[in-house]
Amino acid sequence: MNDHRKRVRQRTGDKMKVLVSTESTGLSSAGKRWPNLRALVFKWRQNLASKLYGRATYQRPAAAISLAVTVGILLVVGGYSAHVWWTQDPPDLMSAQQLLLAKHLANEDYLAADAVLEQLVALAPKNADYRFEQATIKAALNQPAVAHRLMRSLASEHPQAALWILEHDFDLNNTTSWSNTEQQRFGILLDLAIKSDTKPHWLRAHNLMAGYHIKLGNIDLALDALERIAIHEPAADLHAASLSLKMGDTDRAKKYAKRAHVTFSQYTADHPQNDASRLNLARALSLMHRDQEAIDVLSAGFELTKQPKFQQAAGEILVTWSERLANPSKKEQTFLPRLQLIHRASQCAPQDPVVLAAILRLVQECERTIGTYKSQMRSALVQGADRESTHFFLGLMTLLDGQIDDARLHLDLATASGSHLSTLLNNLALVMCQSTEWDLDQALALATAATTMLPDQPHFKETRGRILIGLRRYAEAIPELEHGLAATELQAIIYPQLVVAHRQTGNEASAQAIEQRLKREATSESVLQTSSLVPEHR
Repeated sequence: MNDHRKRVRQRTGDKMKVLVSTESTGLSSAGKRWPNLRALVFKWRQNLASKLYGRATYQRPAAAISLAVTVGILLVVGGYSAHVWWTQDPPDLMSAQQLLLAKHLANEDYLAADAVLEQLVALAPKNADYRFEQATIKAALNQPAVAHRLMRSLASEHPQAALWILEHDFDLNNTTSWSNTEQQRFGILLDLAIKSDTKPHWLRAHNLMAGYHIKLGNIDLALDALERIAIHEPAADLHAASLSLKMGDTDRAKKYAKRAHVTFSQYTADHPQNDASRLNLARALSLMHRDQEAIDVLSAGFELTKQPKFQQAAGEILVTWSERLANPSKKEQTFLPRLQLIHRASQCAPQDPVVLAAILRLVQECERTIGTYKSQMRSALVQGADRESTHFFLGLMTLLDGQIDDARLHLDLATASGSHLSTLLNNLALVMCQSTEWDLDQALALATAATTMLPDQPHFKETRGRILIGLRRYAEAIPELEHGLAATELQAIIYPQLVVAHRQTGNEASAQAIEQRLKREATSESVLQTSSLVPEHR
């Protein structure tokens, strides 16, 4: 009997070894990620089976054979299940987690996405993409220190992490203040970032490289970077053309502009509703000195879409066209054509800072040689050439000279659109009061003219009140500013000015009441912001 028990025990033990061996060797590479835990489970199953068989064979040899068959079947089925579980579950789990991550990101549920990424990183700690996503989520959750630590640990193996650090840690506007260490670190990270095999990130890295070299004055290196990306991003050719013009290399500029013109001409013809393409086509034409064609392209875009950005672009191109005519040795000969172009620009974009600055530059030029330019304008009026633009600039100059009645006469004749002219005068006043090149009395003259044309316009009242505050005419400023409160968007700008005005006129109670109101209505935006230029009222 003892020998029989030994033989049964030996057979069942050999069978267990075969079963375990079959299950172990059948594992896929995915299943091998958990060898220690798998071995523990198999060992636990083997020990349990041995104990069952041992007890059965000791008590009833006949029952042992039946139990051996039953347990053998269970082991085979269990072994197969274990094989499937250990080999297939981890990839399935990761796929499920990836789908869950995509869902959370689509819903902008970053807390849930962060929890899923923690699990993915635990499952695949060497996966740089998961770690990069984890870092970006930490940044979205306002954990910048954690995000930076994770990105720094990834930079050497993940180009997008290097790019992220470049864009978040370095300000290209302050390159002159960088230490040697910072410059070296920027260069190392830039070399890593441009190795990205993802086109959007590769393009961003090269744009960053171009901007860096522009700031350092390495224009040739910047042009090289722009040339590399132009095939994917044709607008880079326009940037390169502008840089070449600044260097005085007109031939190179024309080469880039022509290449951009070919690309955007075709694309605009195929996609007439594409605003960006049309704007870039106009810019390419301007760089090729085909300015009127550029204006025509933008005019067609405005007629098609009614988007004001086309008019703004037209205004800036007209300014560029005017400046191109301003040959230093022939300024007087080109004065009237330039004046007409600037006036056209003012009609296209009366709120554009580039246009406003060009108007004031031309006015200053007129003031320096007032006699010559005034005689030219009066001759132009006699000849009937472009009466609107001539009356406009004569009105501006006489207004700034304090000749109010003459100024109003010229300005009334300048344009039939009173709202257009008043908006322009108000915006010119704003630019002047923020510049040291003009005195506040001149700005007040323009602001007063604007409010005379449209007396109920709150933006104009705010401008005039602001200038009066600057002139320390506080009592006069108060009613102007209070009128401006009718525009809700101006209230955060006007209230602090009213506090100053009331306090300076001895009305402390009113000043404190306004301050209390400001505290109650405080928002995340600063009340000390400066007002923007007033859009045209049509």
